[in-house]
Formats: sequence, structure tokens, C-alpha cells
Amino acid sequence: MDKTLETILCSRYPKLLPAQGHGCLQLFGFECQDGWFGLIYAACDLIQQHIDHTGSEQAIASQIKEKFGGLRFYHHGGDDYVAAVVDLVEQLSESVCELCGAPGCIHERNGWLSARCQHHEKCSETSPPDSSARLRQGESLTQVLEAALALFALNSTQTSRWLVSPARAFGMKSPVEQLQEHNGFHDVMTLIGRIEYGVLR
Repeated sequence: MDKTLETILCSRYPKLLPAQGHGCLQLFGFECQDGWFGLIYAACDLIQQHIDHTGSEQAIASQIKEKFGGLRFYHHGGDDYVAAVVDLVEQLSESVCELCGAPGCIHERNGWLSARCQHHEKCSETSPPDSSARLRQGESLTQVLEAALALFALNSTQTSRWLVSPARAFGMKSPVEQLQEHNGFHDVMTLIGRIEYGVLR
């Protein structure tokens, strides 16, 4: 991951991503590409907010990496909410391009599995990251994942399935795909609200 993006994460979440100590994340850095920054940011934000508000045990990340094409967020400490957030972002990572953050899926190439969008399935060249845009994406994703997890009572599998499944409200695009559109964040949050209040099913 780009060092600027790593610095944003580590400076915002020093308790979760400590710079020193046993199993320190800084020994390895973030062993994945920039496209998953939004997922990692959302996970860190939701986890730390939860811990700060509930006083529950501080979770500490020990390693964040790509493995078998998906994101792995290894940690110790935390409660059921932390586990649900981690499970959710790990599952969602298989539907998000590791290189650019666009909707994608797991592809096999020369024996290696990777999460790629249609464009990056054959081309691995990327532009330098726009850290401001990535940060906005992470902040939006935080709110969407928080609302979706609440909607599905912390069931990460159901939440992930809903986020990547075609939705009639979006012309059969998934919520993850809709988030790429200009008003996508508003559209997805509106749909979650309507489902929550029984307007849509």
C-alpha cells in the first residue's frame, strides 16, 4: 500500500494500529494494494468508534494482508462487533478490486488468486493514489457498512451478500456498484433506510 495511505491509517488509529510492541503491524506494513484502503479504513473506524463508545477491550491489529485473493485482517482482542466488522470487510474484499477499489471478483491467473475489476483483470498498471479521494471513499464506506451491519443484526454474511447482490432499486446493480456512481452514497443509504422502515423488501 502507498505510504501516504498507510500513514493516514496509522495516525488516525494508533490504538488499533500501534507503531510499537509485540506483533506490531509496522513490522510488515499493509501487505495489500491501495484499492482496499476504503475497506481497511472503514474497519478501523468502526472498530475504534465501537471500543471508544462501549469501553470494550481494545482490539489490536497484528497483520493486514492479501491472502488467497482476499483481505485478511488479523487481530487480537475485541468483541462480537469487532469480529463482525472484520468478517464483513474480509468477505467484501473478494468483490472489490485490490488495485483500484472498483467492483470486481476473484480471478485466477498463473495459479494466483486476486480480486480484480474488469479493467485490471488483464492490466495491473495503476495511477498514483489520490489520498483525498480514497479518504472520502473510506468515510462513505464506513457509514454504509455501519448501517448495513445494523440492518442485518451484525450478521456479516447476510450483510456482505446484500451489498454485492443486484438490487432492483439500482437497475440491478449491487449496492457496492452503486457506490461508484455520483450520488451512490446517498442512494445506498436511502435504500437501507427504506428497508429498515419496511418501505422496501
